[in-house]
Amino acid sequence: HHGHHGLKHLFKKWDAHKGKGKGHNHGDGHQWLLKPRKLLWLMAQLHLSEALTAESAVGLWVHMLPKAVEFIGSDLGEAGRKLRKKLPDIMSVFQNLLAAANQTEGLENFETLIMQLLVSEGDGVRDPDADATAGEFLIAMLTAVADLSFEKQVQFFGAFYELHKESLHELLNSWKSWCWPMPMDHCGVTCDACGSAPLPGLRFKCTSCENYDLCSGCFLKKQSLNDAKCADHTFNLIPVDWANVWWKKKDCGMQEEWTACKHASNMWMAGGCEEGKGKNKGKFKGKCKGKRASVEADIATPWV
Repeated sequence: HHGHHGLKHLFKKWDAHKGKGKGHNHGDGHQWLLKPRKLLWLMAQLHLSEALTAESAVGLWVHMLPKAVEFIGSDLGEAGRKLRKKLPDIMSVFQNLLAAANQTEGLENFETLIMQLLVSEGDGVRDPDADATAGEFLIAMLTAVADLSFEKQVQFFGAFYELHKESLHELLNSWKSWCWPMPMDHCGVTCDACGSAPLPGLRFKCTSCENYDLCSGCFLKKQSLNDAKCADHTFNLIPVDWANVWWKKKDCGMQEEWTACKHASNMWMAGGCEEGKGKNKGKFKGKCKGKRASVEADIATPWV
């Protein structure tokens, strides 16, 4: 175990990120994905469309990590409050994160951070700064991963996915009874590395190279693709081809399913499940009854 000197080093690294959170544009405009429930919604759609793979999950997490550091760092107290509220229910997440860290060179301080977090939580009832303290430990853990090389981040999240896959799929399966799947391919787009067409799942678009798109699996290999020209390039994430969703909804008779999914999704994002209104009143009552509690019981993303 590393002592307080290692922790001080991590917190100094976090200081370099301060000031980037509030009011900051998080790259490709997908701030909504920084909300755990909405990130889970996207993963559920990938899962329902059989497009959730180790590569798509890892690609999503690696891409969102620096944005999560900035977002969470903008209000450590609020992040810590939410973490402390959910901590009793997500211990398995931290156990698997720790196991993944133990397989990844460069994360030797991870166990110390988790243990310090749990110790501070034990004293949290008496500590008026408990929320901020929990937020600081959370951001230190995220920063430690963010400071790894791209290849090491892929290794870490790949190990975490394999360790947590069963729980993650169980969680996402609980959505099937009320959330209809959407098309998760990108019409008219081809992966410029492997040639998959239409590009399946998540689409990663290079901001430096003209018309250069990668699927999740190839995005994880970007360090060696295209003569390594894109190794240090920024990629935007295009999670859903909404035009494709619209046309398939219209052409394939998905209107009924789309309405049900839209209603259930809106109720989930709003924090509850309500009876429909207007002409669909009563139509979807009970669609997501009991599902919210089961989802909140286990946040299956690396950050809360």
